[in-house]
Amino acid sequence: MVNRLAKKVAIVTGGASGIGLETVRLYAEEGARVVAADFRDDEGTAEIDALRGQGLDCTYVHCDVTVRDEVVDLVRRTESLYGPLNIMTANAGINGRGRARLADVRDEDAEEIMRVNWLGVYYSFKFAIPSIRKAGRGALTATSSLAEHRGFPALPVYSASKAAVSGLARSLASDLFPQIRVNVVSSGRVETKMFEHTAELMGIARDEIPADWNSGTSGRAKPREIAYAHLFLASDEASFITGQTLMVDGGQGIMLPPPLTSTPSELL
Repeated sequence: MVNRLAKKVAIVTGGASGIGLETVRLYAEEGARVVAADFRDDEGTAEIDALRGQGLDCTYVHCDVTVRDEVVDLVRRTESLYGPLNIMTANAGINGRGRARLADVRDEDAEEIMRVNWLGVYYSFKFAIPSIRKAGRGALTATSSLAEHRGFPALPVYSASKAAVSGLARSLASDLFPQIRVNVVSSGRVETKMFEHTAELMGIARDEIPADWNSGTSGRAKPREIAYAHLFLASDEASFITGQTLMVDGGQGIMLPPPLTSTPSELL
């Protein structure tokens, strides 16, 4: 490691598992003091305690990113622990139960997806900006998805929620540069619990996931491969990059989609 984030203060939402946890680990390995925010307290506390046991400077803080006051408190607690923020990585997200044709999506499921995937990023960025300004300079990053760029069947709300994140990022980038840079990491399929959850919603067991779901030059990414993209965009190495979406998808976005036969007919 080369201490790309030495002495920087960072928050990673959705930090209890998957991409978020690997981003916490990587930021801390690169010298940052990191707060991992999540609402899954037992899992988050155990994982972050393990990282602390390895000598990494990180802390777990409970936060439901859909609750305004909890995000405000998250930033306040981070400042009290480590000082003003340099980096906010808004990673928390869900697939939810909105995988269906639009006419069949339940309104409450659509609202939940939008609250977590868009409103959670909105709150995270909104309340991080004043703290980053106090620090002098910094970066905002968010985790999006290939679904915002390609038309996957039966994913209307999730796709829209991720597209909204990129729209927010581009608008903020035009307002905040050069003091604060704003970028998005758009991932393809990743080996996380969310990927397995998508299969579960479709009635597919983990060992029965269709082979063509792994199409692309590298199939499914490791969470750390997505974390490295956040690291680059959050670091000073990306000092002249803002308002961009970095695709980390193993080439899936430039290939033909898998045959529709791999998707249960009731979802088409």
